[in-house]
Parts: sequence; C-alpha cells; structure tokens
Amino acid sequence: MPLPTPHLSPLDSYFSTLTFQLSLSNSQLSTIASQLSPVNYYLSLWLISLRRFLNALLVLNFAVSKAV
Repeated sequence: MPLPTPHLSPLDSYFSTLTFQLSLSNSQLSTIASQLSPVNYYLSLWLISLRRFLNALLVLNFAVSKAV
C-alpha cells in the first residue's frame, strides 16, 4: 500500500520555492565574495548576512500577514 503524499498548500509551495531561490542566490554571492580581496570579502560576507536577515524578515512578515 503506497504511503499518502502530504498535501502542500499554495503557501507551503511558495515558501519552498522562495527558500530554494534564496539559498541559490546566496551561494552565488558567496562564490563571488571568495574571489575578492580580503577587505571586500569580509564586507561582502557582512552584506550577505544582512541580506539573509532581511529576507528572513520579509518571509516572516509575509507569513504573519497571511495568518492574520
């Protein structure tokens, strides 16, 4: 007997797609940052961290707005 497949709501599908896109773009940014000089490298890492934080806030804001 096959196992039931979990039903994904459109919101779950949106978040999984968004998470994949963010991880892909962040890995591309890390690759670019590794080719820079040390000062630019650490500045880029800081900017990537800031971007990840802002992306997380954006996702959280979206989730809260859908829940309310």
